[in-house]
Amino acid sequence: MKALVTGFIIALISFCVKGQSATLYYAKNWEVVPQAAASYYRKCQIGSGMIGKKFFTGSVEDYTLDGRLVMTGFYDEQGLKNGEFTFYYPSGQIQAKGKFFTGMRTGTWKYFFRNGQLEREVDFPVAERFKPLADDFEPVSVYDSLGTPILTKGTGNWYFEYEWYGMTDKYIVEGKFLSGKKEGIWTCKLSSGQLLYQEIYRNNKFKEGFVSDGRKQESLSEPVNNKFMLPYKLEVTESFVYRMGTTQKDYPGLSFLPPLPDTTKIQHSRDSAYQNLPEDEKVFYAVEQMAEFPGGAAAMFKFIQKNLRYPPTARRM
Repeated sequence: MKALVTGFIIALISFCVKGQSATLYYAKNWEVVPQAAASYYRKCQIGSGMIGKKFFTGSVEDYTLDGRLVMTGFYDEQGLKNGEFTFYYPSGQIQAKGKFFTGMRTGTWKYFFRNGQLEREVDFPVAERFKPLADDFEPVSVYDSLGTPILTKGTGNWYFEYEWYGMTDKYIVEGKFLSGKKEGIWTCKLSSGQLLYQEIYRNNKFKEGFVSDGRKQESLSEPVNNKFMLPYKLEVTESFVYRMGTTQKDYPGLSFLPPLPDTTKIQHSRDSAYQNLPEDEKVFYAVEQMAEFPGGAAAMFKFIQKNLRYPPTARRM
């Protein structure tokens, strides 16, 4: 009996480390979807924690449906990004590459334009044994697509665009570095032109700022940590976000997905008797308007700035 229990524990630990081989299919926004609706797929191992939490472990490779590599990386046995990650344009040209340590960027990261020209080089704190990583970065150089320097030796203008899950507009962060330190006015706008916030720095120290919803402004007591975001695909895939309608029928054995849909209820929703029910008695299987944070993106930034508190070892600008 003792040997049986020991064997079970070893098998459980082995599963948590090695995980379950899987191929996941993703939509353009990196939600898990059925293969027929996919734009990308991932070859991976999915581990499971003691309380059923799912995470990636080991090597991951992302491809377009026609087999073009778009990302390679590695997750450790705890589901944290560890080691080198490389992102590719569909053409095969490297888009970005660098290393993670316990889930955070470390060392030098390089980013490239589609034509292969270096876009920016950024230094993150170097990992040291038993020392938590800091949550800041220092720019080394930034260039335009023709190779003209915009920022060199830590001094110059910073311009960074990024997309976020569920948003149609891009976020645009602009500011200035002086010897690797933030200086002067920094802003974040949507690509539509709406100003979300403005901050003022002196010698890398936040002095004051405000967040705007387009009608009114509210002061900021702390800076917003979005100066150099990771691609949102990492957070979405690591959270195993799936599109409504994706079930275990599409991915047998993946328990984070809902069970098979109740087809009798779906058929019932098409019956004429059901259609004649009062609106407040009908069950909706899809919504006509997606949820939005009250007050829009600016209000969301304000809420995050007030309420989000990362532990030191989990923070990253």
